[in-house]
Amino acid sequence: MEEPTPVDLKRRMRSERERKPHFVYEFYDRTGQALYVGCTVDIPTRLRAHMTKHWWAFVHDVRFVRYQDRLSGMTAELERIRDLQPLYNVQATDWGNEQVRERHRRSV
Repeated sequence: MEEPTPVDLKRRMRSERERKPHFVYEFYDRTGQALYVGCTVDIPTRLRAHMTKHWWAFVHDVRFVRYQDRLSGMTAELERIRDLQPLYNVQATDWGNEQVRERHRRSV
């Protein structure tokens, strides 16, 4: 039997990770304005990464929803981004929210 190559191992790990439960998380400021929406399999690591962002000081509320796998989590994330138009998601730039983000930074 052939030993798996590094590429084979990486594919296997990715496949296993994609089947694990994923979480969609949403950050809100004190007024209820959505700041950021994301999807992760590892909540603590992802939260630590966000704590370095300039907008983290505005976070007042965090919400999580668990999904069966990566595909369902990523689908829900995209839907929530579309519906909430969070101020600090990169995609929000495409929706012309730069002026809104600037007003938010000055008002909070």
